[in-house]
Amino acid sequence: MMITPVFLVTRPEPQASQLVQSLALAGLRALALPMIAIQPLPESAPLRAIWQNLAQFDKVIVTSTAAAQIGLYQAEQYWPQWPASLMWFAIGQATASVMQQLSIDSALSDQGVDSEALLALPSLQAIQQQRVLLIKGKGGRSLIQQTLESRGANVTVCCVYERIEPAYHTQDVEQLIKDQGVTTIIATSGEIASNLLEYIDGTMAANLQLIVPSERVALLQQNQQWADIFVAEGASDQAILKCIQRYILKT
Repeated sequence: MMITPVFLVTRPEPQASQLVQSLALAGLRALALPMIAIQPLPESAPLRAIWQNLAQFDKVIVTSTAAAQIGLYQAEQYWPQWPASLMWFAIGQATASVMQQLSIDSALSDQGVDSEALLALPSLQAIQQQRVLLIKGKGGRSLIQQTLESRGANVTVCCVYERIEPAYHTQDVEQLIKDQGVTTIIATSGEIASNLLEYIDGTMAANLQLIVPSERVALLQQNQQWADIFVAEGASDQAILKCIQRYILKT
């Protein structure tokens, strides 16, 4: 007898509820339990100065949908029209889609949705003395800054949000997974998957499948006790649904 899959979406809101809705429209049962929350950082005077002087940069890299939604919406207040000289980059199609809504066309890698894939782009190789603005969350994506600086770029880091781990009771999380018959966890970062593992024991994890957005996150989780790990082609709703159809529904 085939077990009906039930998906637990652990990405932050509002993306978690949006993905649950997308899966429901595809006839799939899912529920949200975010394992990370996005907290915007105050728009400080130094941050305002960066937005006001945006045109001084050669390239702008936006690392996530949260970075786009928070940072670029702030910057937009100072730039009704974006500086024409800027070259924009996004990590992942989901981030690029948010930027497109703001009339920004961005370059992105078709080889993955991680820092390594972005850094492999030809347009980020010969960048000596170029000024690069990196819009990101606090504490993440240090590889991008380090690599670009090693290539001779002048990198300005702009942190516009921080990640906060929600406080749940372990018993409540495990009971939810049991009561709802969850079969598959959707975790869009290694940090999110690791946060969930703080609330469930190895025996429970060994009976759960895990969907992640990249090979890098899969490698971070390969030593954990998941039943299976499936790699989607990114963190967008479409990429995750495609992964489900291919590996779990096998349609």
